[in-house]
Amino acid sequence: MEQNEILENILEFLAKMPGWRGEVTADTQVLDTGQLDSLGIITLMSYIEDSLKVSIPESEFRFERFSTPRSIADLVQENSDGPVVA
Repeated sequence: MEQNEILENILEFLAKMPGWRGEVTADTQVLDTGQLDSLGIITLMSYIEDSLKVSIPESEFRFERFSTPRSIADLVQENSDGPVVA
């Protein structure tokens, strides 16, 4: 799966999260706006591991890596061992 497909998957997932407010774009500041909190990050990471089959090491769990959907997609791409499968 290419970077754009990973990003689209993440955007779709975020838009469907309970309590999500408003539109989400690739550059939405999801942490600064409070759209994504620590519980939301855990939920998102579970989705990434289960659906995209990519495991993110704990050393990568830094808030700046989760600031926007684009930065999250970058993180997923960087940690994939090969093609990402959705």
